[in-house]
Amino acid sequence: MKRSAKMKRRRMEKHPVASYCSSAGSYSATSRCYLELAIVKRCRLHKLIRQRVAIAIKIQQ
Repeated sequence: MKRSAKMKRRRMEKHPVASYCSSAGSYSATSRCYLELAIVKRCRLHKLIRQRVAIAIKIQQ
């Protein structure tokens, strides 16, 4: 069953990682799962780095 473009767009707005998984159509389900985990980990890492920089700037002032 095909989904309409509207449904896909709504799904991607709710869950941004789904957009990466849908673009990886040729990967197996396991590979998609690992890809999704890698993206989530990277996002968390970037968040921690931003927080650390903000704390360092706050301390310097």
